[in-house]
Amino acid sequence: MLKVVFAGGGTLGSVSPLLAVREAMPSATCLFIGTRTGPESHFVSSHGMQFTWIPSIKLRRYFSVSTIIGVVKFPIALIKAVIILQRFSPDVVISCGGFVAVPVGIAAKILRIPTIIHQQDIRPGLANKILSSLATTITVSFPEQLRLFPSKKTVCLGNPARSITRSTRTQDSILILGGSQGARGMNDALRGCIPLLAERYRVVHMLGAHNIDQKMTLPKQYLAVQFLDREYAEELSRALLVISRAGMSTITECAAARKASVLVPIPNSHQVDNARFFAARNAAVTASQHEPDLLKNEIMRLLDSSDERRKLGDNLHALFPAAAARSFANLVVKTYAKAKQKKAFVIGIGGIGISSIVQYLIRSGYSVSGSDIAPNEVTARLQKQGVAVVFGHRKEHITRDFELILYSTAVPLSNEEITQANKLGLPVYSYKEYLGALSARYRTIAICGTHGKTTTTAMIGCILADTDLDPTVIVGTYVPQLANSNFRHGTSNYLVVEADEYRADMLKLTPAIEVLTNIDADHMDYYRDIDHVYDTFQSFVDKLPADGLLVKNNDDVRLAQLTASRTVSYGIRSAADYRALDRTVTDGQQRFSVTHGKKKIGEFTLQIPGAFNVLNALAAIACASELGIPLDHIRQRLASYHGSWRRFEQIGSHNQVPIYSDYGHHPTEIQSTLQAFREFFPTKKLLLVFQPHSYSRTEKLLPAFAQALTLADELILCEIYDVAGRDHDHSVSTRDIMAKLDHRRVWYASDPLEGMKLATAKLTPGHVLVIMGAGDVDAIARTYLQTL
Repeated sequence: MLKVVFAGGGTLGSVSPLLAVREAMPSATCLFIGTRTGPESHFVSSHGMQFTWIPSIKLRRYFSVSTIIGVVKFPIALIKAVIILQRFSPDVVISCGGFVAVPVGIAAKILRIPTIIHQQDIRPGLANKILSSLATTITVSFPEQLRLFPSKKTVCLGNPARSITRSTRTQDSILILGGSQGARGMNDALRGCIPLLAERYRVVHMLGAHNIDQKMTLPKQYLAVQFLDREYAEELSRALLVISRAGMSTITECAAARKASVLVPIPNSHQVDNARFFAARNAAVTASQHEPDLLKNEIMRLLDSSDERRKLGDNLHALFPAAAARSFANLVVKTYAKAKQKKAFVIGIGGIGISSIVQYLIRSGYSVSGSDIAPNEVTARLQKQGVAVVFGHRKEHITRDFELILYSTAVPLSNEEITQANKLGLPVYSYKEYLGALSARYRTIAICGTHGKTTTTAMIGCILADTDLDPTVIVGTYVPQLANSNFRHGTSNYLVVEADEYRADMLKLTPAIEVLTNIDADHMDYYRDIDHVYDTFQSFVDKLPADGLLVKNNDDVRLAQLTASRTVSYGIRSAADYRALDRTVTDGQQRFSVTHGKKKIGEFTLQIPGAFNVLNALAAIACASELGIPLDHIRQRLASYHGSWRRFEQIGSHNQVPIYSDYGHHPTEIQSTLQAFREFFPTKKLLLVFQPHSYSRTEKLLPAFAQALTLADELILCEIYDVAGRDHDHSVSTRDIMAKLDHRRVWYASDPLEGMKLATAKLTPGHVLVIMGAGDVDAIARTYLQTL
């Protein structure tokens, strides 16, 4: 159950809005902290709320005896406030100003309890000015007040008003609210006017215990009563006109009852600002207690004009949202929920892979924030979701209140945020370590391979998404069919996940089903040779349980040798359990038939090019079929699959030339992708802007890059993308690839921007432009195209 502490008092003006919020949260357990001598003790208790007190302090902006006394008493008040909050253990602390709220607010900050302060008066008092820097959230009554406080944590909700039961009696009274401690001057100013009013109207004069001596002896049309809540509500409802000080709580309740009012502010106080605010909006009339005759004339004028009274009441009512108390209560619940959220910080949050875990954490109830070197497409998407992202890595970003720290594998362990997290003893996981721990909680379908794993993962995720299996899906790109996300939240115990072979990270997973697309020489900065790659994949297969399933590509000679207790194969060229035949490419589509064993199980259509994508689709068909998914469902989902972000993705056009982006960065991927473009655009010239990814990969695969790139008709090679944390030897250059190329139409670009400028200058309607690479070439190309 929600537990709330309210802090305020000294006057009832700071208590009334808090009681309104209390009314809107009937199921909450509440404690009110006020002063021992103020009027709030009896008032709060009469509303059935638990009450306690701390020493009253008064802090002024000028030197005085009361200020000295307040300074001396303040530590005592603060210590008592800390003890009270520790014992009651509230979820949220709420205050509406008043000096008693200051030690409570500071105590809440010390104990890390979320605090909401409400500014009802037009001009903030000293207490709220002090507390504004400590508060979790600041609420204000009017939009004009938003500029008074930090914008990031200030919201306008209106001023909460207690519910007031309307009287069924005729409106026949003049209500004078003279019971506050500062009302003596107003009551004195009205002494000459009240007898005249009592001759024509029923006059109800509310007084307080401290000024009941100001009641007058008049005929029975004048009624002097000591303030009681029941009487106040009844009399406010009956009033033709209200005369009162300009405290915001009273004005708010007049607004709720649509009452015309004459405001007589305490001179040289915040009430003057309140009165001016409403008078300027034709929502009240204001007069000075120093000019009794003018005050009397304003009262008489209003009593003679029912139309003006109605207009003033309507205008005042319109300034106050009727649901302010309910909105405030909702904010309290949200503040509590946010405070109870586990907090996670993600270092390198702009990585496409780790951003999928951000989605998972959000769905799991975490409040997620993170850091990265610079903005990119991924960080922009996360920020639109409300994820707080900071740019630049600093140890100050990491605090003790984080329950989880994740970091991208692209972030070096020497990063100062990782160092700070370890120093504070926080749980720290790499993206792949966390993914491994996550997979142990699910029946995991892991898709792995040097090439094609992203597309295959996306295909399997899209096929299974609309079935009873209802899996959670984590994939290394944005997929339109998965709500244009790289994450899908499922309700079952199935997890479809892309397994990365880099640094043998797939061995961190706990797979129940493995889908293996191929084995190739890549990441040779980690693997000794191709045999080391093969042995690692075999170790991955060995992780399958006795009832596990291996789905493998038999066209890959190395994968064909891998064995498991239960294996299903697929292929085009080789004998396999699932085999694709009769592949054709027409009208921007490719079609093929599939056999299972000796039986033909149907024809399939793909909207994406390349024989390699037929193999990816075969892997998805085999996996889904073995899981019992109907073939018609598989066929429909594959036919509607239109690819994903940075996989054969059209990102624009220029001079009637289509422009595509692709993530390919390995010679095998480059060769397969360029062949696919040839099939879909057989009559076009292929202009390729390519950015090699990683110095180590470029050096080890230099001849293979040179061979694959010759498939482009024209070629612009950008300088190598430096992968942070991986590359230490920068002796190789893109020019080394050019030296091995047997190609006449090739140009060098020092960076992707220069490459894009060269490319767009060469385009003719007979071209297709392809942007390829895993570095920043895609982001730079997209930005540059927007300028054309």
